[in-house]
Amino acid sequence: MRVRIITRHGETWRYRIVCVCCGNGFFTTRNDAKTCSNACRQKLYRRRQKQARKKHRQKCVQLGLFPPETAWSINQRVFNL
Repeated sequence: MRVRIITRHGETWRYRIVCVCCGNGFFTTRNDAKTCSNACRQKLYRRRQKQARKKHRQKCVQLGLFPPETAWSINQRVFNL
């Protein structure tokens, strides 16, 4: 949703967007913003990296490049990596 904000310095356009990470609404001048803060941006990046690693490990197991029960998967279960 685009909102026009008028200040004493002039008129600016702001966009009301919902953060894809935490779900909070925020105003921004960019229409392509996805996160409300640097913390949410970093959290979203780490979430994507974790999903990519998981998908890669599953693909390697399917191809038989390493057995499903390796030291990495043991550490993952123990330490919730």
